[in-house]
Amino acid sequence: MVQLRSKWQAAGEALKTRRRALKKIIVACCGVSGVAGEARRAQAAKSEPTQIQGAAASMQLAESLAPDDRMVVIRGALLQARIADVSGFILNEGPIQGYAMLRQYTGTLTRLLVSQHPAGRRASDIACYRLDPDDASSADNGGTIIVSKSGKRWKRVFEGDIYARWFGAQGDGIADDADAINRAVAFAGACYASTGRAQRVVLDNGTFRIAAASGTLAIPCHDDGRTRSAKDKRLAPEPALRQAYCVGAWPGVKVCGINAVVKGGYRYGMADARQPITFGLLDGHDTAFEAGLENLTFIDCFMAFGALSATLACCIFDKLRFLGCGIGIYAAVLEQCMFSNIEAQGTGVPVLVGGQWADRNDDYNERGGFADKCTFINVRNIYSRAYGDDERRIDTWFDAAFFKTRNNESRLSAQLNAASQAKAYPYRGICGFCIRVMSRYARPSNANVFMQISHAMSPRPAVLVDACQSAVFNGVYLERVGYRDSPARTGPVGAGWNDPYLGDGVLVPAFVGTLDGASSVFGVNVQQAYGASAVASDGPVAPVQSWDCTLTNAQDHFALGAATFADDVTIQRGAFRAVEEVRHEIGGLGLFSMDFDGASFDTGLTLPRDDKAHAVIVLVSRNADRSHQALSGLYLLHLPRRGAGEPARTLVSGSDLVRFSVTQKGTLGLVASTAGAHRALMLGNRPFE
Repeated sequence: MVQLRSKWQAAGEALKTRRRALKKIIVACCGVSGVAGEARRAQAAKSEPTQIQGAAASMQLAESLAPDDRMVVIRGALLQARIADVSGFILNEGPIQGYAMLRQYTGTLTRLLVSQHPAGRRASDIACYRLDPDDASSADNGGTIIVSKSGKRWKRVFEGDIYARWFGAQGDGIADDADAINRAVAFAGACYASTGRAQRVVLDNGTFRIAAASGTLAIPCHDDGRTRSAKDKRLAPEPALRQAYCVGAWPGVKVCGINAVVKGGYRYGMADARQPITFGLLDGHDTAFEAGLENLTFIDCFMAFGALSATLACCIFDKLRFLGCGIGIYAAVLEQCMFSNIEAQGTGVPVLVGGQWADRNDDYNERGGFADKCTFINVRNIYSRAYGDDERRIDTWFDAAFFKTRNNESRLSAQLNAASQAKAYPYRGICGFCIRVMSRYARPSNANVFMQISHAMSPRPAVLVDACQSAVFNGVYLERVGYRDSPARTGPVGAGWNDPYLGDGVLVPAFVGTLDGASSVFGVNVQQAYGASAVASDGPVAPVQSWDCTLTNAQDHFALGAATFADDVTIQRGAFRAVEEVRHEIGGLGLFSMDFDGASFDTGLTLPRDDKAHAVIVLVSRNADRSHQALSGLYLLHLPRRGAGEPARTLVSGSDLVRFSVTQKGTLGLVASTAGAHRALMLGNRPFE
């Protein structure tokens, strides 16, 4: 009985303690009533004579409250913050009601609590604002900087993310939130420009309609009429075109969603300069670092994100959906960017890169567009449209504004090389691709990785990269591709329907292609396809799993075609088929390329010291010089177990140019039969790691 009484007493004391703490919070946040309240207010009036217009409330400090009290109650609304953080902002009669009242405030207080009630939302946006006495020039942005009628600058106190709702974005799917989001992104961009720290702008819990155009962006696909060729006369400069945009994107700013949908007013098939880019990178930036989109769904947007002029570098696009859009993401140039977890349905092309007319000179030009060292992982595309007038309008518009095929006849200069750079990669449209990287002036795209690419119900290829070098494809899934009406599998290309860019009766050349000899492809699965082949590559292609397909070249093995060295050496297509029986040993996961000039060369590749049998395919090419002609040889190399002994080599085809050795360091060495410039390409199942 004594123990039970002790427990009751302890519980009673704990309850009294909680009641005292709650009373302190209520006193600090909501004021007190009765005689005690009047006394407290009188005392506060003596110590703080300043009054708040419209509310007639004095400042009530809360320094006596425990610093770990995290929930502040203000007239029924909740502010998640430590009491210590908002000490000095809490008012007896509640916060300033809205930005309009804050703009009218003429008192001398320097810290105010402001409650904003966004239209259509039950919860209030409650924040602390401090007066910045040193700022007399910042503009009122309607969210983080409020300018009073007396010219004072009130600045929001916050850390971390910037929310579009602070600036008045409603997210009700009816009001156009373009202006509010523009101001939020512009503020974040200014923060990045001044601090160098990447910023996040958050769209939370709603459907954000973005439709009104805010301005135009330059389309830099025009020339000034000059040429380096003496054979061509100068022409009048091409007119500069501009494209409308809704929200100006900034370097260092990523727009992120929390249960958010972005809705445009685009009708699929419309294509002209008036169709606005939803998020368009603003002019004046040569390179944009750390921009991007995350966790957003775009519905009926002409182009969700567009970087028409700048290079996107180290940007991330993650967890995105594009429904009924013309173009998901477009960029002229990519460097070390990441595209992950992207899904598209009924959209022209989810990811589009490059393809810009740069100048009249028929020569290499990086401004023609490319992608370098980028990663595309888990990109899923279900096109599910019958190719028709809508697709034709989009394809034609992009050609006229960016690729400019017509300039090949009317403005292209005389060739400056053995072959025409501008004509090397013909325009093939954009609608129906999953990932399209176009090279207008043969600027190669290097060292890109494509993993888990899914492409379905489309008449066109999944991934087409012009001038593709050293790419790796791992896991490509194709279903119902090559048909005009993919859901019904009617009108296959070359048998009842003609692709306007391939020509009459021409099959889709490949659903993944066209890749160079340093690229590799494995893990391809094809169902219900109609075309020439699944993969077109000069490099190694692991066996393709396919069924219910009509393919001219149904089985893709290791195939090496037109791999050249100094324009003189050629290994004919099919050379790898001679070693097909050791395919299970070779694998295809490791790829090494090196150049050396001399009689011997240490590759630096350490030989394996396990008990496994390792096989490596080695292509060696020797350049021509004054004494020797250009030659090439293809070897099958068996590495010794435990690194003991010399590698055993077999010359599969071509000329015998090198022998293989083990250096004193235990690495693989090459000894040339004749000194000179050589190139070696090795393919194996990662035996050197």
